[in-house]
Amino acid sequence: MRENLLLTLRRHATMALSLTVILIGLRLGSTGFGGGLSQFVDGTWALLGIFAQMFPPNLAHLGRISGELSESLLMALFGTVIAIGVAVFAGWVRANASLPTSLRHVGHVLLRGVGAVHALVWAMVMVRGFGAGPVSGLVALTLYSLNSLMTGGQLTTSAPASTLTPPLLDHGLACLKRNIRLSAVLGLVGAGGIGELLYANIQFQVWPNVGVILGGILVMVLTVDALCEQWRQLLAGQSFTSQQPRHRAS
Repeated sequence: MRENLLLTLRRHATMALSLTVILIGLRLGSTGFGGGLSQFVDGTWALLGIFAQMFPPNLAHLGRISGELSESLLMALFGTVIAIGVAVFAGWVRANASLPTSLRHVGHVLLRGVGAVHALVWAMVMVRGFGAGPVSGLVALTLYSLNSLMTGGQLTTSAPASTLTPPLLDHGLACLKRNIRLSAVLGLVGAGGIGELLYANIQFQVWPNVGVILGGILVMVLTVDALCEQWRQLLAGQSFTSQQPRHRAS
């Protein structure tokens, strides 16, 4: 149990580092790094002061962030589910439809290519088309999820039921965990979710609110990670049981 907790905390180190880089960028972005070591030292002290101002977090802001966190969660969940559906359908078409080999190959490469573009880039593009809001974030996460699902799931089976195998679902859970993290930052470009609220409070330097928002993101990510791990173990256990030979009683 303790090892799993430590592993989970290490897994979220990247997220914490990313948020730190965002704060550093907002603090030093207008002046660049031309100041050398002295600027870095001054910026570090300023950043420590910012973190100090986040405590105690403004717990009265919890009601405000709950809706935004729910929006991020739904974006990640629906984006993952839709991407799994597209991957399953693509696998069924490749295995069963009488399409020319070249056309099937082009379709597969196209789906992988779409997923190769980062979700944040897709979000910036989608905002221009769909406008600001969660629809843009949902489409961006769906497109970004296709690459890992097309390469990680078993998509060459002969029937849709067999396409939904534990490996594909396992990759789907991995996509959900990644999309949860991404959904928290897509709002920085206007694509909905908690990121919009985070960016606004950083811009207005309401650091107690920033502290409670970061805490809410952390709780959401840790909770989803724990649930995904439980589901993954459940799927693995069911798969192992189904593969065991059945012996008749003598």
